[in-house]
Amino acid sequence: MIVLVRQLRIAPRFCPKLSSSLRSFSTSSRNRQENTALPPPAAEKSSFTQFLDEILFFAKYFTLLAGAIYTFKYFFVTPIIGRSMSPQFNPGIKDYGDSVCFVPRLPWTREQPLVRGKIYLFEDPGKKKEKLLEGESIDVIKRCIAIEGDKVMIQNAKSNEIEYVEIPKGHCWLESDNYTYNAGQFPDSLKYGPISNECVYGRVALAFRRLNIFPTFYPHPQNYELIDIYDALPHQRIVISPDTRNDDFMAIDAMKNLPNKEDMTNLPKGPADHAMEGKTAEEKQGWTYNHNFEVSSDKKFIDDMKKKNEQAVEDGLRRIRAPGTSITETKKEV
Repeated sequence: MIVLVRQLRIAPRFCPKLSSSLRSFSTSSRNRQENTALPPPAAEKSSFTQFLDEILFFAKYFTLLAGAIYTFKYFFVTPIIGRSMSPQFNPGIKDYGDSVCFVPRLPWTREQPLVRGKIYLFEDPGKKKEKLLEGESIDVIKRCIAIEGDKVMIQNAKSNEIEYVEIPKGHCWLESDNYTYNAGQFPDSLKYGPISNECVYGRVALAFRRLNIFPTFYPHPQNYELIDIYDALPHQRIVISPDTRNDDFMAIDAMKNLPNKEDMTNLPKGPADHAMEGKTAEEKQGWTYNHNFEVSSDKKFIDDMKKKNEQAVEDGLRRIRAPGTSITETKKEV
């Protein structure tokens, strides 16, 4: 830089043309810098405009969150109707109140074997979507107790003889937990036999129970509780495939034992069958006929209903006339 300044000072003496060109270049660059004006500062937004921007910002993210929740609830959450899976779901005399969140099985993985002891969702092989009645569903929830290569011990309903059913490749044995009903009463493998793995579209990953009997507009968290989902098998009825790995054998042995169905009187009994000997039907299922209405939303619903009934009684008493009075009202003279 110093050399360039010295050259500019010496240039007029020895090279007048170079000096004039340098002066014109510096003048043009200076004018260019002066003409390049900075952009005007942005105008400040009014308080109302800022308020609208904040509303739009929160509305955008609220819409995304609501859409995600709706998609999850509509596609990956399903309520449990009935007591076929009692006492795991809807224990006692309840026919509803429990719901499950499931992990979908992708189309290219539906041919893979299921996991013994897990609970799955599948389509009823005996129903077609085109012929469903109003309020009827094709979705079924059952527990996988055997996979391809295993053998399941059942009792023939007509001859009462013990039979072994081998699960073919690409199939599984899905069965209800509730033992108080006869075999084949529910849409499971006791009715249809081995079911194709392609019919199974989801595995239960999470379950929750609604504590309040009366529904509320806002789903208060205190009105729900998580359900402990356990892996279980009727070990006394299953012959595990010899191709099973050692760690799978250990996992099967640690699973909870399920009792035989009520009409399987000739089959060998397991620990769960022996534990229920001498108990009544109510004790076996853990039935509860009394509800204490401990949830705050239920208490409020009952109080409001009592107030409405009391008000209706008072209104009815006002309309009752004393004996001897006329039923029709006389017109008042004007």
